[in-house]
Amino acid sequence: MAEEQAELRRLEAEAAKVPQGCVAGCLVRFPVADGTAMYLVRRESPLVLQHVDLFDGYGLPAAHIRGLRLADIQLAVRGRSCTL
Repeated sequence: MAEEQAELRRLEAEAAKVPQGCVAGCLVRFPVADGTAMYLVRRESPLVLQHVDLFDGYGLPAAHIRGLRLADIQLAVRGRSCTL
C-alpha cells in the first residue's frame, strides 16, 4: 500500500508539470463502483490511455475507452480535477 501511495504521488507530481492546454502526461480518473479507475494519457492524437494499476486496479470496459474523445479528456484536465 505504501509503495502504491508513493507511485501515485510520483505520477501526480509528473502530471502537475504538464503545461496548461496539454493532456499528454495527465492522470484521468473515472468513478467505478466504490473506487476509481485511473489512466495516464500517453498521447493526444490519436488518444492513447494507459491503465494505472494501483490500489483496487479498477479499469473501464474497452467500449467506454473507445468512446472517449480528446475533447472529453481536455474538459476533465482543464480544472486539474481530472475526474469524468
